Amino acid sequence: MSERDLFVLRKRGTIVIDVKDRNLTEVTIPEGVVKLREGAFKDCKQLKEVHLPETVKEIGDAVFRGCTSLQSINLENVHSIGNNAFNGCESLQSISLSEDLDEIKDHAFESCSSLESVVLPTGLLSIGVKAFADCTSLRRIAIPKYLDTIKRNAFSGCNVLESFEVDQDNQTYTSSNGILFTKDSKTIVKVPEGKVLKNDDIPEGADFAEWGPFNETTIYNGICVLGKDMQYVDRRFANNQEIVKLVVPQQVKGINSGAFKNCKNLHEIIFTEGIDFIEASAFEGCDALERVKLPSSLTYLGAASFAHCINLKQINLPSNLRSLLMNVFDGCVSLTDINLEISFIAHPDLFDSKSFDGIDRSKCTIHVPERLSYGFSQYEVSVFNGFNIDQRVSPLLQPRNPIND
Repeated sequence: MSERDLFVLRKRGTIVIDVKDRNLTEVTIPEGVVKLREGAFKDCKQLKEVHLPETVKEIGDAVFRGCTSLQSINLENVHSIGNNAFNGCESLQSISLSEDLDEIKDHAFESCSSLESVVLPTGLLSIGVKAFADCTSLRRIAIPKYLDTIKRNAFSGCNVLESFEVDQDNQTYTSSNGILFTKDSKTIVKVPEGKVLKNDDIPEGADFAEWGPFNETTIYNGICVLGKDMQYVDRRFANNQEIVKLVVPQQVKGINSGAFKNCKNLHEIIFTEGIDFIEASAFEGCDALERVKLPSSLTYLGAASFAHCINLKQINLPSNLRSLLMNVFDGCVSLTDINLEISFIAHPDLFDSKSFDGIDRSKCTIHVPERLSYGFSQYEVSVFNGFNIDQRVSPLLQPRNPIND
């Protein structure tokens, strides 16, 4: 069969814009073709093999999209791969990419569910949105030296992906224990969804990239990482004795009433900036909690939100908190330190009169930075009656002696 019988060609045979027989099982692109145009082989579901000449440099958008039987194609001479170019090629097992390829565009290899390995070229600069999403056989990714942009959800749904390995000379990313971080190691870009997490894999105080580490909430080895499906946390985790460590990424905006109530083995919570409220009894009865660092984005603590956390020793009240309801720490018999980061002058109605009920005040110290310790009204001082006051606090804040008043 001649080229004209098989292909629709343009520009003197240099561009393939369509194929006439969509039941092909194998195709050899003729020498001299430089581009496969958008959708040229889209939904050729019986196509198994494609042979490209060295002259082909560009594969347009969705060229092989939906070619569910495609198993083999050599891309070592292709300099540009378009959006959705191989989306849904579920039989494609491996790909070799050109060293001249500098961008893998959005959705390019999404849902290539048999893809087990891919070697990213040294000169690659950018990986697009969902470029490898739902590649459910992909186990490892090596991040090359010059890659500086990984867009959101590039590897989401890769549920057996175990590790990222980053070239040591890469200036944007690094990895630790298979987890992908920004170069300064402060922000987690991606936790491999197939990785079995250990308790120290996610460091205390780590922040997360905008889209969070997982599409769906995940629990591994006692570590619960809330996913994009969990903007507001409901009660599904209440009484869960499996959770030891909880990671709350920035897409989580609120924790609803009783969400983690009576999670007796919950020992550590890592909050990132973004959460706005924690409602009533959210962490009530979490016996193993010892220290909690609340993020500055938090504005609301509901009634009894940390009540009966019998081993809780330290907690802070962050700078943007606007409402602290009654009995927040009721029954926290081990509480010894509360760090105040709030300006009471600006927010005089912050505390409910029973906000600190249930604490053994004689054993608990209120720490107030000196910059916030001046100008408290007599009402506000009375809230702290019976507490020890950190020495940095102005004399006005020292507990009143009711006998001498």
